[in-house]
Amino acid sequence: IDFLQKLGPKQAEEINVHFPDPNNPERYEILIRELGGIDIFLVATGSDDGHIAMCGPGTPLDSKTKIVELPETIREHNFHRYQSAFKNNIENVPKNGISIGLGTIMNAKRLIFIAHGAEKAKMVGILKKAKSFNKNYPVTFLWSAIGKTELYVDEAAAGELR
Repeated sequence: IDFLQKLGPKQAEEINVHFPDPNNPERYEILIRELGGIDIFLVATGSDDGHIAMCGPGTPLDSKTKIVELPETIREHNFHRYQSAFKNNIENVPKNGISIGLGTIMNAKRLIFIAHGAEKAKMVGILKKAKSFNKNYPVTFLWSAIGKTELYVDEAAAGELR
């Protein structure tokens, strides 16, 4: 959103950005279909619990866009990463968010997974060992989209693969 605030209204309109409506998250699914689907979805994972797009452990593989209760691991991660934005108080970190579901992400035509840094090594290792979807680690949903997924892992994130 900071990126969009730096753009003028005309520039933001030209890049055609859409966000889910917190009052009607289901409408986002309809909009995606009306626009022809998602061509490319850039995937990253949480380093502590393998969350994807705020889809924490226990998220079903067929989940869709919805309001979710944020797992404490996500709230803590966001707090430590952006403390000043939350006025150095974890109570200012939202407890809920809008998440595009794993099922919606999986419907994208192409998935690009990027893992950068040593803090991602644990999840890269879990992903490699899983061989199929494990609801305890949402990142493993990538095994269900194997034919259209590209993985890019830097040396530090690949630490446990050696």
